[in-house]
Amino acid sequence: MVAITNELRVAKGEVSQISATAVDWSAVVAQLQQRIPAGLAVTTFSGSSLAAAGAPAAAAAAATSANNPAGTAPAGAIGTLALGVSGAFPSSAHFDPVAQWIDGLTVSTMFSPPGVAAVTNAPSGANTTVAFQSNLWLTANSSLSKNAGS
Repeated sequence: MVAITNELRVAKGEVSQISATAVDWSAVVAQLQQRIPAGLAVTTFSGSSLAAAGAPAAAAAAATSANNPAGTAPAGAIGTLALGVSGAFPSSAHFDPVAQWIDGLTVSTMFSPPGVAAVTNAPSGANTTVAFQSNLWLTANSSLSKNAGS
């Protein structure tokens, strides 16, 4: 009976550790949908987890940051997102949609403040098509353990 109790305790600990560092992709996508400003749409989506179960988070973060345009992982980061974003706006909008994107995602505790690059504004009739790339880190609040049951 003692052996079974010990094995159960160990198994629960392993599940807790894994769920704390595993990205809840469903929750991440739902949060993005809630935070994207009107008129913008995600055109490309690439996400990755930083640490495999049992791997030291610091080593995984260093290896990931070498191949990630978001730079060095902040403490507690468990994943990354690289997104392409675009939308059509009145000609006077220029960079407003980019600022709204940054403000909208910064409010969420799941994401680090996003980086933005390769911003383009192209005339399209009476509108301007705005397109850009955005990279951000996923915080521990985007983990399975933080979103279980939501």
